Parts: sequence; C-alpha cells; structure tokens
Amino acid sequence: SSAASDVYKRQDQCLAERFEWAQPGDYARVCSILEKAVYGGCELEAYEMRTLYYFLEKISAADTTDDWKIRIKMRYAC
Repeated sequence: SSAASDVYKRQDQCLAERFEWAQPGDYARVCSILEKAVYGGCELEAYEMRTLYYFLEKISAADTTDDWKIRIKMRYAC
C-alpha cells in the first residue's frame, strides 16, 4: 500500500542518516523481501537470504543505546 511505502521510505531515510553502513534503499529492500516470504509464501533465493542476514547482522551490532526512540523503531518497524 502507499501508506506502507511512505513509512518504509521514512524509516529507510532515518537509518541511512543515522548509520554509516546503511545505504538508501536497504530498509525498503529488506521489507520487500520479508513481505515476499511471509505474505507471498515464496521461498527466498540465496541472494535474498544474504541480504537479510547482512542487514540483520549490521542492525544488531549498531550502537543505539543513546537513543531510545531509535531502539523502539528498530524493534517494532517492518
């Protein structure tokens, strides 16, 4: 939906500005892959799995202890 797309774009921009490892489009791409797997019932390709693992590894290691709002967004977004 358009509303979900806007949320993804805002969250994506926030992550790209906050973390140097995040590139614009990363978050939206990860959400798209997750939706494909969960709602589409599709088995993910190897490159899609690598994308998810890479993103989760980086976001898990990110230092977010200084901003509780970012921790909440990361916990409950997507």
